[in-house]
Amino acid sequence: LNIIRSNFSIETSMFAHSFADALDLDFSNGSITNVIFKNCGAKDRNGDCLDISGSRVKLNNINLNKVGDKALSIGENSSVIANNINITNAKVAIASKDSSEINIDGLSIRDSSFGFAAYQKKKEFGPASIITTNFSSESVGTLYVLEEDSSLIVNGSAIVPSSKVHPLDRIEASFR
Repeated sequence: LNIIRSNFSIETSMFAHSFADALDLDFSNGSITNVIFKNCGAKDRNGDCLDISGSRVKLNNINLNKVGDKALSIGENSSVIANNINITNAKVAIASKDSSEINIDGLSIRDSSFGFAAYQKKKEFGPASIITTNFSSESVGTLYVLEEDSSLIVNGSAIVPSSKVHPLDRIEASFR
């Protein structure tokens, strides 16, 4: 489903077995509550469950399982406020890029390759941020990749950037 330049509300729904991105939000405003995403991005394991660009979104009680690429991909100056998010079996659980910010209270990440990625991808935007409280993880290969100038705060502690290597380069190298 692709929602463009619209207001929306999605409640008590399931997105399953998507060929590419399951839900793509472009320049839209709304809320998503009590939604399950599973088996997202089946083609070449390259799609996201939830891809948000230039939008303002509230998420509440979201479960994401068996993700081809990113569970939550937030970009292009988006703002997301989220509560009670559970992510299992993703390449990247949370990616915030290009002047975007996500604030999550109650996040669990399990059996995933990467937990968090915060970076600038496009030159016309700036760094990104992720703030999470009440966070837990289990069996995450690399908990975070963080570009300089982007920020990640986990349970009240600021994380130091992981390296000068661009996060996308680091993530892509791990799947070659």
